[in-house]
Amino acid sequence: TEEAEAISTALNALGDPCRQLLLLYYWEELSMDEIAMRMGFANADTVKSKKYQCKKTLERMLKGFE
Repeated sequence: TEEAEAISTALNALGDPCRQLLLLYYWEELSMDEIAMRMGFANADTVKSKKYQCKKTLERMLKGFE
């Protein structure tokens, strides 16, 4: 669908580590602790903060595709 294509395009434009973090959280449904270990973040709180920043960036990008 058009929405899925826009999300895919925005995720690719987002780049790492945001793309990886969001995929691990939303698609692989890993916990914040698991993501912290896998990506080398200090702790789950750091992951939570970074996820928030990445999600906001993705939302801004998607508004540009509308």
